Amino acid sequence: MSKYIDAELFVAYMSGVKQKSKLLGYILAADEDEIIRLIKKQPAADVAEVVRCRECRYREKEQPGMVYCPNTVGGWVDEDWFCADGAKMDEVKK
Repeated sequence: MSKYIDAELFVAYMSGVKQKSKLLGYILAADEDEIIRLIKKQPAADVAEVVRCRECRYREKEQPGMVYCPNTVGGWVDEDWFCADGAKMDEVKK
């Protein structure tokens, strides 16, 4: 599974490091290995992968920009919509 980090939090962290280096009177110079190490050190963001309705195995009928989902009240949803019950076409049915 991929690890996602909070980019804003990382930028804030790096800005703090840069500010601290200025206060201490040295120039921040990081090579690629150091940057990679810092990125890997960041905590994972709380994210979940979603399946858009246009990719979901449960969708039935289609209209331009819409799909019919038997799992939703009303049935018709925007093809970019997603829900907790979505599953990609190639995944095993629940």
